[in-house]
Amino acid sequence: MSFIRKIIYLYEYAGNVRGENTGYAKLSQKETRLKIEIRLTENTHLMGEKIYLLNRDENAVNKGFLGTIIQDEKIINIEKDLKEKGEPKGEIVGLIIGDESRISCAGTDDSSLDVLNYVREEKVVEAAEIPEEEEEEEEEIIQVEIEAPHDEAYEYRKIFSSRSNMYPFEDDEMEACVQISPADFSDFPKSFWRMGSNSFLLQGYYNYRHLILAAAKGKLYLGIPGQYHRRDKYLADMFGFHRFKGIRKKQEKLGDFGYWLMEIEVPRFSAEEICCPDVP
Repeated sequence: MSFIRKIIYLYEYAGNVRGENTGYAKLSQKETRLKIEIRLTENTHLMGEKIYLLNRDENAVNKGFLGTIIQDEKIINIEKDLKEKGEPKGEIVGLIIGDESRISCAGTDDSSLDVLNYVREEKVVEAAEIPEEEEEEEEEIIQVEIEAPHDEAYEYRKIFSSRSNMYPFEDDEMEACVQISPADFSDFPKSFWRMGSNSFLLQGYYNYRHLILAAAKGKLYLGIPGQYHRRDKYLADMFGFHRFKGIRKKQEKLGDFGYWLMEIEVPRFSAEEICCPDVP
């Protein structure tokens, strides 16, 4: 029996530019039964838009039509049996909402994918060229070759060079620190993609609207903002965040604000190699 669960964060698109977060899609698949729960931000309206899935097979990523949103709701629930004829097979790696020539919002948990590759340019057809009777065309599946993966040092250098710098600590222990969000885990090595569904991490992110990635003394740390409490320390340890670092240069005490840190293992590379050189 196979069971898959993941969260894909959605972002608005204006032409070829990715904008603000518009919500997220929670996917769960048991055997061939797929459930999708889409939660949208307050100002996002998608009634009438089409939903497409990006599915990875052994050689490519396919785009397949899933359905149309028929109600103006902030929570959209979809259930689908993937055994139905014509449904794409493989692991779901992305979600696109829009049409063949435009993306309203989209997201992916695969750093090798660009959702804009799955939009076709709209062709203008003269009225005289349109046949009087035309059967409805089946949704076309688009295939895009998968980009070769980079090594871990490249992935982390790319994150440090492309995210906003921030340094919340009074001391100078951390040599570099950038602000990230759960959506950025798609740019991490594959072993960290699951962090986008870590409930302790998501709680900290939704409370303070950011996470951090920091480098210090040949080590990398993922940080969740929060306050130092015994209950949170128990939860942090359970989810792999074994250290608390307060923002003040003093011994932490109950109620202090800081970051719960998880050490990231980066074999064969130093923090200087990761956070300092430019990324091509």
